[in-house]
Amino acid sequence: MLAANDLRRGMAIKYNGNPAIVLEVHHRTPGNLRAFVQAMIRYINTGKSADVRFGSTDKRTATDTISWTPRHTTPSRYKKT
Repeated sequence: MLAANDLRRGMAIKYNGNPAIVLEVHHRTPGNLRAFVQAMIRYINTGKSADVRFGSTDKRTATDTISWTPRHTTPSRYKKT
């Protein structure tokens, strides 16, 4: 579980039961009000973006992501010899 303060751009989280990628994160402390974290997220399943607010101490679940290194291969007929 992550605190909302620990969110960073590029992290994958679960929001409303759907996996999402964090696009932007801003920590705000307006006047006498409590601090909050405002984040722009993009849902992985639908591709839709949403602007959401979390209390600075709210807990979020980080999701597992799969990363890979793409391999660029050139067919042998195009390689210089």
